[in-house]
Amino acid sequence: MNGIRITAVGVLVTFAVGCSSEAPGVPPRVRPVVVHAVAAPETTVVRSFSGTTAATDAADLPFEVSGRIVRVFAVAGERKSEGSALAQIDVSAYEADLRRAEAESVRANDELRRVQQLFETDNASRAQFDAAMAAQRSADATLTTAEKRVRDGTMKMPYDGVIVEVLKEEQEFVSAGTPVVRVQGEGGMELTVGVPADLIASVRAGDSAKVKIGSLPGVEIAATVAEISRQVSRNTTYPVTLKLASMPGVDIRAGLDGEASFELPNPGGPSLSIPAECVVGGPPARTFVWVVRPVDTQTGVVERRPVEVGGLRPNGRIEIGGGLAAGELVVTRGVHHLVAGMTVGLEPERQEAL
Repeated sequence: MNGIRITAVGVLVTFAVGCSSEAPGVPPRVRPVVVHAVAAPETTVVRSFSGTTAATDAADLPFEVSGRIVRVFAVAGERKSEGSALAQIDVSAYEADLRRAEAESVRANDELRRVQQLFETDNASRAQFDAAMAAQRSADATLTTAEKRVRDGTMKMPYDGVIVEVLKEEQEFVSAGTPVVRVQGEGGMELTVGVPADLIASVRAGDSAKVKIGSLPGVEIAATVAEISRQVSRNTTYPVTLKLASMPGVDIRAGLDGEASFELPNPGGPSLSIPAECVVGGPPARTFVWVVRPVDTQTGVVERRPVEVGGLRPNGRIEIGGGLAAGELVVTRGVHHLVAGMTVGLEPERQEAL
């Protein structure tokens, strides 16, 4: 039985030696990696802020006079041109006031002409002439007000746009200022975001930004800062309104969630950053990257390099406070399969620059 075991072991040893004898002359396997060249220190950082879209021209339209609604011409979803009638209230009482104002205006103007003729022939005093003139002006002002009240009985579209919602129905009594129809113009869309107090000074009217809408994946919209509020909101941020550029075939509606990305000055001064996947390790004190020292254009040798990491940016990059220099190559893919001193292959078509 022992003889059988010894023979088996001998066969295995012979097989192993035979295999190892074929190894000399075979070059060691070179592991391919993807590397990134560390760019020069960045003077700006990308910061993103969330908000909600709204129409540039949008309003809840009220009547400027009180009354009972007798006609509603607006229908939700319908397009209306500027000046189109949307609703009308009962103006019979205002029309009666207008008739009285017209009659009083005629009487006051006739009286002024009569007194003026007498005044010019010294048959009326200056006080009588001034009183007649004041009465005429008062009558004309009352007439103007009465005419406006009758006109205000018809609500009209302030610009070309769409009826979003009809808020009141026929036969309802509405007070002046009560919203009746909600409209949205065709002047474009905007996004209002909240910017923290420590960054608001870095945002200027006219600044450019890039906007992404949650319901439109893969779409990036150019935007321009149109307005910066000086009043802090309830969530302690400052509202900043951006006008969105129109994009053919992209339907942006009011009330959508969006995110605006700004390129702002780096508050900590110029700093390096690399893709977050380059960094290996747990606690900040033990984080490191694999730096590649090129041997030639095809290969290099990896070195484990401790680094000081900073904050993670919204674009997936992480700030580096120390340990790297611009121009060095760091491994971004395959970082968990390397050991110090290993030779790696640099495939030209897979190299990417930061």
